[in-house]
Amino acid sequence: MKRKYLADILLIIFLIILTILISIFIYREPASDDLQVEVCVDGEVIKTYPLKKDSDYYMEDKLSIGNTLVIDGGFVYIKDANCNDELCVKQGRIKRANESIICLPHKLVVRITSGDDSGSDDELDVIQ
Repeated sequence: MKRKYLADILLIIFLIILTILISIFIYREPASDDLQVEVCVDGEVIKTYPLKKDSDYYMEDKLSIGNTLVIDGGFVYIKDANCNDELCVKQGRIKRANESIICLPHKLVVRITSGDDSGSDDELDVIQ
């Protein structure tokens, strides 16, 4: 009976260690020097900013967008918006690759990409 109890304890310890290792692998962050902030309006990339450079950007390009994008300490967020619901402001701050902030009324997408991305999201893999 003690032998079965010891095997259960060892199995639990093994599973905990395995879970920690998998979590570290999945949630590791790429070097922050490679990350860029990509601003897209209506599916078209209009600006790209480095994530490491702190600054405020007022966007008033297409469609009379009036959003203020802030890059501060490796985080990106929208401080002000002139849309009715301001959901893009409420989405908060992002800092990891492939995270995004979306403003539907302005058709605006702000996303963080790694520097080595070369449009891989737009390409489709087809098996024939």
